[in-house]
Amino acid sequence: RNLKSFIPPHGTYKGGPTGFEYIETQDHYVCPQGEIIPFRKVFLDSRTKTRKKSYRASSKICKGCPLRSSCLGKVNEKQFSVTYYREEYERNIQRVESPQGRYMKGKRQSTVEPVFGSLTQFMGLRKINTIGLGQANKCMHLAAIAYNLKKYLKFEGKRVKSGAGQLALSTLLKNALIFLFGPFEKDIRPNLQC
Repeated sequence: RNLKSFIPPHGTYKGGPTGFEYIETQDHYVCPQGEIIPFRKVFLDSRTKTRKKSYRASSKICKGCPLRSSCLGKVNEKQFSVTYYREEYERNIQRVESPQGRYMKGKRQSTVEPVFGSLTQFMGLRKINTIGLGQANKCMHLAAIAYNLKKYLKFEGKRVKSGAGQLALSTLLKNALIFLFGPFEKDIRPNLQC
């Protein structure tokens, strides 16, 4: 889709075991003792349902290794799996750590994340208790209106009070509520008359 993302992997990605070097041309890892851990197969992880690549060394290679106890644990041979999309992850990490990626991170931290932080921490929007995307969309619109009103009222006290500003605010509120609850207007009116 030609979208350029700047999304950090959030700790879910590991490029392989620590101390092991990946050789891309032969698609294998080299352990700290210089032994090769070759690629074995591609499989589907049963828990996460994602594609992974399995790497496994022969038990003969690890037999006399001085790091055997710390490296292997209770098994006889070195075996591990790495995501099938290693190349894409590495490319993304490079993009995130580039100057443009650092700029985008700063931009995100100053514009988007404080809003979500305020909504979850101070306005009780830790989860949306509605069914369906339409209802969830209304809930988010109301939360956005509340957030923007709170910001507006913070600066309203500093300005000279005028009838025009209050009229604009009431019109804004009315239009927002009509936008959100317009289709349900017929259902609401009879209840208001009772």
